[in-house]
Amino acid sequence: MDASRLINILEQQSSAYQVLVDLSKKLQEAIVVNNIAKIDSLIKMQMTIVMKLSSLESRRSKVASEISQQVDVPKGELSIKEIKKYLGEVQFSELENLEKTLNDKISALSEINSTNKMLIKNGLDLIDYSLEVLGVTNDATYDKKGITNHKKIIDEKV
Repeated sequence: MDASRLINILEQQSSAYQVLVDLSKKLQEAIVVNNIAKIDSLIKMQMTIVMKLSSLESRRSKVASEISQQVDVPKGELSIKEIKKYLGEVQFSELENLEKTLNDKISALSEINSTNKMLIKNGLDLIDYSLEVLGVTNDATYDKKGITNHKKIIDEKV
C-alpha cells in the first residue's frame, strides 16, 4: 500500500494548522490591546484557513476511504495506527511524525483558543460592569406611578 497521498494531505493540514496557531497567537495579542481592526482582520484570515482545512479534510477522508478498501478495513475503524501496519519503514516513520505534529498543533490551538475565550469574556464582563456602574442598563424597575427606581451616574437624556 502506498500512503503518499495521505501523507501529502496530512502535511498540508499540518502547515495550515501551524498558520492557524500563529494567527491565534496574534489574535491573542490584539485582544489584549483591544485592537478591533486587527481582531477583525485576523478573524477573516482564520476563516480562510479554516475553509482550506475543511477542503483538506474532505480530501483526506476520500483517500482514507480508498485505503480502507485496499486493506479491507471498514472505514469507521480505519485509523493512523491501523494504516501503519501496512506501511514500509519510511512511510511508517513519516506518518508517525505527522500524527504527533498534528496532535501537538491541535492541542496548542485549543489552549490558545481557550485563553482567547477567557480574555474576551473578561473584557465583556468589564464592559458590562462599567455600563452598570454608569447606569446604562436595561434593568430599570418602575414603581406604581411609572417612575424608575434606580439611580444613574449619567443621565441618558443628555
